[in-house]
Formats: sequence, structure tokens, C-alpha cells
Amino acid sequence: MPDPNKEAKKKEAEFIREKIVKRPETLRKRLGRFLVLLLCAILFGAVASLTFVYTRPYFDEMINGAETAPTQEITIPKDDEPTVEPETTLPAVETESESESVTESETPTATAEPIELPSEPESAPAPEYSITDYKLLSKTIAGLLSETKRGMVTVTGVTTDVDWFNNELEKKGLFSGIIAEITDTEVLILTSYDVTEYPGALKVTFVDGTTRSAQIKASDRYVGIAVASVPVLSLQEQTRELVKKMVLGNSYGVQSGDTVIAIGRPYGMSGSVAMGHISYISADVQGVDAIYRVLYTDLNLPEKGAGFLMNLDGEIVGVLDRTLVDESMTCAIAISNLKPMLEVLYNGKSVPYLGINGMTVPDEVTEQTGMPSGVYVTEVIQDSPAYVSRIQNGDVITMIDDKEITTMKDLQSRLEAGEPDSTVTVTVRRSGKEEYREIVFEVKLTAR
Repeated sequence: MPDPNKEAKKKEAEFIREKIVKRPETLRKRLGRFLVLLLCAILFGAVASLTFVYTRPYFDEMINGAETAPTQEITIPKDDEPTVEPETTLPAVETESESESVTESETPTATAEPIELPSEPESAPAPEYSITDYKLLSKTIAGLLSETKRGMVTVTGVTTDVDWFNNELEKKGLFSGIIAEITDTEVLILTSYDVTEYPGALKVTFVDGTTRSAQIKASDRYVGIAVASVPVLSLQEQTRELVKKMVLGNSYGVQSGDTVIAIGRPYGMSGSVAMGHISYISADVQGVDAIYRVLYTDLNLPEKGAGFLMNLDGEIVGVLDRTLVDESMTCAIAISNLKPMLEVLYNGKSVPYLGINGMTVPDEVTEQTGMPSGVYVTEVIQDSPAYVSRIQNGDVITMIDDKEITTMKDLQSRLEAGEPDSTVTVTVRRSGKEEYREIVFEVKLTAR
């Protein structure tokens, strides 16, 4: 039976019950809340867009740096080597006695009338240049160098090591480089072979200060050059619009006396330049598996100087070099000689390596001594494929596979068209007691 006291208490407790009724929202308040939400959405979208724009190059660099994107085939137009060197002798001048004899033969009369010789023309006065002209010339060259900076880069190599106390040491190297090619996928940098000593990290700094990671694509130790690759997508649009590739000129047109400018690091410092002239040109300087046209200059650069030679049209005509010749003069390998090799390197390949120094056997020597036509081996590089195959100094290379070799240019072209790690048949003629006997070698080429 229910307790009447509990029922009474329950009714007493429920006598007063408070109910809070919310005030209905006005249209103005709802509109204000909607505007606040809209502003937050706009702010969030703006921050997200800016974050995407500024972080995309770094993520692209990480993604594209790890993946090997298909690259387009790169070709470099080759320069035709002149077959006839320009004449250096002056045309024959007709002497007074010759003139008189010709006149007498043309007029066989008994009495010769006196001939009035033309008076020598007065020499033209030397042009006079003012300080204003010199300032204008300097300003023009400064403008050329300013434009050239768009195609110049600084390559930084970083590697780490540890000392005796297991402390980590960081080694850094700075090198000059030029933008050699710009494709849809990559920016190719032509720089010094010394960058290969820094496998840890390679950075390329462009004219606007942008620094991006790079990878070594190919190199050639005997010419001392390397090609590095920077993904195009890692560069912001303003950087891609600012930079430009340097034009490789025709070094066969360079003559003694031409003005040239050394760019890169000619004095060992980034951005330094030096101006001088071509003093001498040698067309037959021996190199490993090649022969080069070398441009000698009157520039007095330190041994640590490196870079490129540029003409007054802003074209690269040479790569500074101190390995081919042991002289105090600063010289450069003519760029036209290197174009076939550069085409191979730009495409990520290596030129095959035979490992000889040689020279073309002149026709006069063949006629006088009976030495066969071909490439006379002056030196075999130790541990090279030629050395392993037992090719010797004094051998005359006459054929590689089915291609006849008569000059060093033939040998160089044959190797540049080949593939490393391939096996070729090298035919030589070796001097014996009475005659040159033919010997055939199977040589497995490697990469330079």
C-alpha cells in the first residue's frame, strides 16, 4: 500500500518547476554568424593556397628527384672543321723591275717613254678615341656580362667525414657552371669534374639566389667536365623565366688576336671575370683517345682558376684547361671539339674509353719509311683497356671493327659513336724485323 506521506512530498516538490525558453534568433544575428563562417573559409583557402604555392617546389624536388622521369633526346649541332687553314702570307707585290719588264714586253718600241710611277698613298691618320668612347665600350661589356649571369650558376658540393676522434667533419667545394640546356624535364649544368668528389649532396644556385638539389648525370675525367641535372619542376616559375641557356659558339671561327672573356671562377672566386686575347691556336694537341684544338690566351690566371672562354657575342668558345699542356699560359679546349662528347654526356651516357695517346701518321712518313697509314700509338695508359689487351707503344691502329682508321679524328669519332662495356676488334700494324705485321685484338671498352 503506497505511503501517503511520500506522495505528499512528491507533489510538494513538483509544485514549482522552472522552464527556460530561448529567445528566438533574429535574421541579423543569423546573417552575422554566416558572414563570420564565410570569412573563416576564405582565410583558410588563402592560407592553403599560399602554402601549396610555396611548398610545391620542395615536394616536387623530393618526388621527382627520387623518380627517373623520361627525358627527351638532346642533340647539339656540330661545326664543320675547316679543311684549309687561312692564309697568313701576303699577296705578291709587283716590283718596279717587274713592272718595267712587263711594260717593255707590251710595248716593243725602240724608245721607251718615261713611266710616271704613282705616288704612294698617304697613310690614314690613326683614329682618336676619347674617354667617352672608352666608357661606352666598358658599359657595353658590362651589359654583356650582366646578361651572361642569367646563364651562370654556382655548384656547391658537400660531403661528410669523421676525424680520428669520431667527430663529423663537413667538406664543401664551390665550382662554376653554365646552364647548358633546358628541356621540359630538367636543367642541365655543365661544370667541373671535381664535383664528382662530393657524392653526399650537390646544390645549384641560380642567378636569383634560388638553390636546388642536383644530381650528376654524366662526367668525363680526361677532359675534366661533368653534367649535373636539376628537375625543372623544382624551380618556381619566376626562376624558370629568368634563367637562360648559354650558347655554344663555333670555335673554328676564333682567330689569333680575338678578344675573349674568361667567366666562371677564373680567379678562384665565383663571379670573377678576366678579359684578354687569343695569342695562339694549336690544332693538334694530344689527349686521351682524342686530339684537340687548343686556344692559348694572354690571360695570367692562377692554377685554381676554372671556367669558360666567351667571345664578345656572348657565346662559349672554350673550356679552361690546365691538364693538356704543361705551360704557364692559360689555355682552353675549343668547344667545337667537345660538342660530340657533350651530346653524349647530355643524354646521360659515357664515351667509351680505349686508353691511348696517339698521332696521325703523316703521308710523308708513309712514303719515306713505309709506315702504314693510321694512328701511331705514342702512349698506352696503364690499366686501360688497350693496356689490358696488350696494345703497345709504336703500334699503328688501322681499323676498329670494320671502320678504317687513318687519323686521330677517325678514332675519336668511332669511340664517341660507340658504347661503354662493348667489345671491339682493333687491328694494328706492329713493326717487325723486316716489315709491319698485322695483329688483331679483342678489346673490351670501358667508360671514360
